[in-house]
Amino acid sequence: MNRSVALLYLPGFPWHLEDAMPQRVLASCASNLACEGITPLVLDFGTPETLAALECGPAESPTPYSLHSDALAYDLAKLALARLQDTFQPDIVALQLERRKDVQPAREFARLAKVSGLKCPILLVGAYASSYGGLLVEHELAFDAAVTEDPELTLPAFSACHTDRDSWAEVPNLVFCRAGKRIRTRRELVNRLDRLAPPDYSARFYPAVADRQKLLLFDIEQTRGGNRSLLGPVAPWSVSPVRKKSPSVVAQEMDLIRTSNGGANAFHVSAPTADQESVEHLSYELRGRARTPFYSRHCSMELFDAVTPQALHASGCRTVSFDIPTGSQRLLEDFYGLNLGVSQIERNLHRCQHAQLHRVVNLTFPCPADDRHTSAETVRLVQRTMPETVNLAPPELRPESTWREWQQTYGFRVDDERYTLWAAGERGGAAWSAYGHQVPYGMTGCGVEDARRAYCGLVRAIHETSVPMGRTPKEALLAWMLDLDESPEEFGVMQRRVLDSSRTAATLIEAFNACAALPTNSMVFLPFVPELRAVGN
Repeated sequence: MNRSVALLYLPGFPWHLEDAMPQRVLASCASNLACEGITPLVLDFGTPETLAALECGPAESPTPYSLHSDALAYDLAKLALARLQDTFQPDIVALQLERRKDVQPAREFARLAKVSGLKCPILLVGAYASSYGGLLVEHELAFDAAVTEDPELTLPAFSACHTDRDSWAEVPNLVFCRAGKRIRTRRELVNRLDRLAPPDYSARFYPAVADRQKLLLFDIEQTRGGNRSLLGPVAPWSVSPVRKKSPSVVAQEMDLIRTSNGGANAFHVSAPTADQESVEHLSYELRGRARTPFYSRHCSMELFDAVTPQALHASGCRTVSFDIPTGSQRLLEDFYGLNLGVSQIERNLHRCQHAQLHRVVNLTFPCPADDRHTSAETVRLVQRTMPETVNLAPPELRPESTWREWQQTYGFRVDDERYTLWAAGERGGAAWSAYGHQVPYGMTGCGVEDARRAYCGLVRAIHETSVPMGRTPKEALLAWMLDLDESPEEFGVMQRRVLDSSRTAATLIEAFNACAALPTNSMVFLPFVPELRAVGN
């Protein structure tokens, strides 16, 4: 019996530039489902075509899609369901949730699907579903189950028994509800990422990419697993061992994407738990190949040395991001538990600057131990290093994380009912909000209004340093390739307005895809010369 799986991405509002990029999780699931004889189809609605279908009125007066709207989420879900029913008859529907904002259109879609008589089960996959899937399936009955890890392994197993709910307990990496009780199935992991089929962005599986409706900036996975929070998870099922993909396989995956997508040569290496050895080995592998890619990546500040920035730049890396929660040495050690010195941070950031790498620094504020002194120390770190981009976000209390489980010890105050509403993307879940961040908790010794004012105060202080804010590594690479990295104001306007209408979105996608295409005769001529580790040569 031929089985089929529909893999859907409905980006929540407001839309970001990353929503217009291909979704690696869905492409990887599609290729691995096909290897098992299951027919997949990726329906990605983060496209100008979707915006055009949602627009009301003439093109000269586009609907402001940068604004959050319940009506827009409903319209998107209705459009997605109609498209699915017209083009595909799946046995399973998998909805990708990458961020909290994606929950609302996914919920609207699931509810409409159930009302319309769609009999197939609806699963959740993606980073947000992995962390909050248990809460989502308890709160929203239209979600049948969530995949907690390795969907390439779980979806084929689930498709073999999708019609028998009693057999779901035998499917690995699944969480669902039965008789009002949450059930978490056994863990089973892909031990070697090299054995997975590479993501497939062909017209057969991923028509939005083949039709050039997406930005040709592709996510490449180098590592998977490891701690997903600064202090590390508590529950044994919330952390998995770090699994690595060999540098040669990563490079081959880039070559395959480049060959099948018109020479597209822009990538983001996803490796949140990569060690220094993995970073350097991939750098040496890429610089030794005939075509040097342009890519961004995340690195650990604790594992950086003097040679790494030069090796990264020589291999084609142009943007590197770091999680640096604070500029306070006391908080780095006592609250965040990091073996990291402020002087070491400054030294490595200056090394990246000398290597001509765009530096994205991700700060965390406010935590319960922050005060005006730690805030001033964070501003001082920004002033002394002047990174090209700073991002500022409150701490995230994921389920089963140390901060969530030991909230009183660390000074957090969480109302369980409010927290569930927040995780499910419902209104009324946030205790306070600022600059688009919805925070579902309070802090001991600090009122919610005081926390909001402190956050806004630090944002203003960073703005006074003239350091741009609010740009991800992928967006920074996109700006560099469009020659907008020296014009942060112009790029900021583009970030806010480019997805306001189908016309502006299509113009950006066409311009970037032309830049991302690599000429066939591109070669690497300059050899890599590493920085000497010793002085006195």
